[in-house]
Amino acid sequence: YSPLAKAADVKDCRKVRDKNPYQPCAHIWTEVFYESPKLKNYVAEKKIDIPQGLGVVSQEGWYIPKFTARKDPSLLSYTGYQGNRTKLAKTFLRPTTWKDYCEKYSKERCSRDDPIAWRSPANEDENIRMFYESAGDVAYKGFFRNTTKNDCGINPDTCTGHITNYPCWATTYVKEQASYYGIHLESDGGEDGSGYQSQQMKDIWRAANATKSPVVMLWWNTDPLFTEFMDSEAEFEKVFFPPPTQECIDARLAHEDDKCADKKPLETGMCDQASTCLKKVISTGLQEDLTKDEARHSPAYEALHLFTITELRMIEIFKNYK
Repeated sequence: YSPLAKAADVKDCRKVRDKNPYQPCAHIWTEVFYESPKLKNYVAEKKIDIPQGLGVVSQEGWYIPKFTARKDPSLLSYTGYQGNRTKLAKTFLRPTTWKDYCEKYSKERCSRDDPIAWRSPANEDENIRMFYESAGDVAYKGFFRNTTKNDCGINPDTCTGHITNYPCWATTYVKEQASYYGIHLESDGGEDGSGYQSQQMKDIWRAANATKSPVVMLWWNTDPLFTEFMDSEAEFEKVFFPPPTQECIDARLAHEDDKCADKKPLETGMCDQASTCLKKVISTGLQEDLTKDEARHSPAYEALHLFTITELRMIEIFKNYK
């Protein structure tokens, strides 16, 4: 939320847009899931207004593609994952970066004859992509591989399937849920806590669709990726856990500041994610100088305070946006 604090200091973000190094500056943040301690500190310092409801109710959780659910409906509930280590290891393989595929797995070295990637990545950003499409041309379809971690013959007591998870500094309880219910899945990304970058997670879902490979991923329902696949074979299907309880939610809230800790209370893994009422936060830098003549006040601050939207309208916008 530092861009909002910067706006509180400078009022007009145009004053810092050409600074070197660049100084992020913004007056509003329109999609806030959780009121973090840092956000609360900025509110106490009067850098940011008290968060207000946006009107959107969002649901975060584990999701699988519709084609995976049709093949094995048991995977729509956490009970379908419990205990069966071999099933998960065989079903959910590891995604592969474009660079790794070309250097380690492509027999054609990513040439025009390769059905997965017709060229090699061109730069560092493309190296770590899990799927790549430009102007309708899919240069890399994605590749899901069976690694030693998936091999229950070699590692009968430690083999696992793959789940695509956020970095640990984001709010995620995938590890706790998996541990609590004996679900043998783990994330293998290169970010903190073996999580993935947001773009990589989007790539993994698109790669799963392109190759019809089973995946399970942590995501939420008020996001353009979710709406992109509505009414398709890769539509997001939620994996259901036991309903949220106050005991479970309280245990999670108590450990917000230590998200990357290796050990968290077992209670944090007991339940599904609770629906979240998204909030908007506005920098106090947008407030008008009350000493000015009222006729010269901009209506922006009041308009943003009054603005609300429902999740259905938000989804409609995402579906119509190209």
